[in-house]
Amino acid sequence: MSNFKPKGISAALAVIGAMAAPASATPVTISQSFSLSQLLSGGSANLQFDISAQLSSQGFAATDVISGGLVAYGLSDPAYGAPAAQAYGAYNVTGTTSHTGYYSYYYPGYSSCSWWGGCYYSPGYTAYAPYTVTDYIETRSRDVLNQDNVADVMQVTAGGTSATATASQTLHTVSPYGAATSDGSYCTYDYYGNCVVHYQYSQQRDVYDAIYGQLQQSLGFDALALQDIWTDGILNVGVGAPVGQFLLQNIDLTVQVEHAAPGPSVPEPGTLSLMGAAIAAGVVTRRRRRKESKE
Repeated sequence: MSNFKPKGISAALAVIGAMAAPASATPVTISQSFSLSQLLSGGSANLQFDISAQLSSQGFAATDVISGGLVAYGLSDPAYGAPAAQAYGAYNVTGTTSHTGYYSYYYPGYSSCSWWGGCYYSPGYTAYAPYTVTDYIETRSRDVLNQDNVADVMQVTAGGTSATATASQTLHTVSPYGAATSDGSYCTYDYYGNCVVHYQYSQQRDVYDAIYGQLQQSLGFDALALQDIWTDGILNVGVGAPVGQFLLQNIDLTVQVEHAAPGPSVPEPGTLSLMGAAIAAGVVTRRRRRKESKE
């Protein structure tokens, strides 16, 4: 059996194959950020993001997008309702002051006699002595509540996919008491009948309680989102606040693009001639070797 291999045909086919094989494409990542600063409260907004110019600047068309996603950033700020004042507590002694009081006592009379002067009588009288009376400062307090106990929710929709992010940080702060206001005064009386003054005051402070924090949600593009981009290079995104309110700060878009691979190339006439010549040369060589082997 002959071990003949038609090298001429193999070489020609290799050349044709190399010319017909498409060049491999490497995906390119393109990112774009959109600043928004839009307050959403209990509703939604339909936003459009045009990335066609960004794609075109790098030599791509909207139909070259093969995948992508977005990241939405928001901020849930406290949105305190109307202040709610609690009831005042009882008065408590928070300090003392004093004033001078007097108590009285009776100095009895007396008499005296002597042989040289006769008798003398001194009548009694009432005397007064000073002393310190302790007065009291009494204060009652209350808190004024400023609350935002709603966990704000950000909902993001692109194509047929939705995702949500919920505020989860908590805030609790208490302000110092404000200046006390006078409620008046009243007296109680001590053993000597002097007025013990009770000065009364009211004071209040603000207490803040809230659920707040940064909101962030990632969303990959599904088939509907990609179709949306392919149509005109514009991605439609829905952002809503189904619960509470938040500030939509910005949205980052990232897409992977690559040029479409070309279809199989048709050999040109010159290539076909080369192929025919190679096949003919192979046939002639094969016949010659068979003849030599017979002789």
